[in-house]
Amino acid sequence: SMVADVHRTLQYGGIFGYPADNKNPDGKLRLLYEAAPMAFLVEQAGGLALTGKHRIMEIPPVSVHQRVPCILGSRGDVLEMRRYYVESQDPELMLRCQIRLQGAQALDDSSEEFFRLESVFLGEFNGDSLPHNDESIGEFGGANP
Repeated sequence: SMVADVHRTLQYGGIFGYPADNKNPDGKLRLLYEAAPMAFLVEQAGGLALTGKHRIMEIPPVSVHQRVPCILGSRGDVLEMRRYYVESQDPELMLRCQIRLQGAQALDDSSEEFFRLESVFLGEFNGDSLPHNDESIGEFGGANP
């Protein structure tokens, strides 16, 4: 079903989403064999694939069946959805996003430095700061080499 939905999104534009919710705070899609492969394809086609705030392709795998939220599709639509995540003040959401990006380090590190993250510039209308020199998202949503 996901393959057909993503195929339709690639053909006609729009957005595909399996976000986290109260029942599934880490999302429903498995990182290694559902979310990451589709994220790769969508980014190569010029779209964007996020967990809400961060790129799916930047999440380090911790386990084979690790689950993540998934929002992917045309760059403009995904950035519009990201704006709602950026503006959210929910402390639980913010903590889950930070832990997800840290991967295996989150299991080992108990220092406060673990919670400091550099954000990636995804668009000036999304409340992000100026782009970093090592910007990881290219002009059309694909990863920079």
